Amino acid sequence: METGEDFNDDDIIAENGETWIGLFKEKENYFLRPTKIKTSRVRAITADGEKQRIMMRKSIKVSDRIKPLFLLKDFNTSKEKNRITTLFQGMTWSDILEHKEQPNFDSYEMLTELNINFVGNYKIGGNEYTLKVIEAGNKNNAEILALILEGEGKRQIIHTINAKESSDVGYLFWVGDLDSDGKPDFYLSLYETDNISALTLFLSSKAGNDKLIKAVAAFVSMSNC
Repeated sequence: METGEDFNDDDIIAENGETWIGLFKEKENYFLRPTKIKTSRVRAITADGEKQRIMMRKSIKVSDRIKPLFLLKDFNTSKEKNRITTLFQGMTWSDILEHKEQPNFDSYEMLTELNINFVGNYKIGGNEYTLKVIEAGNKNNAEILALILEGEGKRQIIHTINAKESSDVGYLFWVGDLDSDGKPDFYLSLYETDNISALTLFLSSKAGNDKLIKAVAAFVSMSNC
């Protein structure tokens, strides 16, 4: 889960006062540590055709003076409060909502899009890993876009989507070593359909012998368009 002020009540499982684990950036360093959740009800103006209407939404904040990149519930780690190696940080949807009122701000230009032109190379623990999107065909011979991770002599398909539904697989927000095993972990948004996406955290320490990473947490949302 991310912080913000535009959540449906049904989307949020966090309760006011709960302790979650957040990934925080302080200057150029990243830390994983507990933080208290603060929930409240806020008014939001939404477009309904040519009309505008006021709706009550849910706000999620934390007790820290800075906001986390993301929050995790029931995340077991012995590395809390220790420095977390980070290989990449992009803008998240929470960042977009904070800056959307600025003049000439184009949210989609600021996000790191996982499209056919994307290739990310990450070196850690003496190995190099490549995250990329390729065009392929599934067993039904339909054209798809596939998100691929390569490294350690392995090649894993992370996610696919019908190429007719979207020109990209999703967005990349963060790459680092959250579980401190010397291998990369990934936080990204993946499209399930053209209007459903899932903020997903993949950890390397939970992967099987023939895999590089495994999805361990997700926050699913639906767009109104």
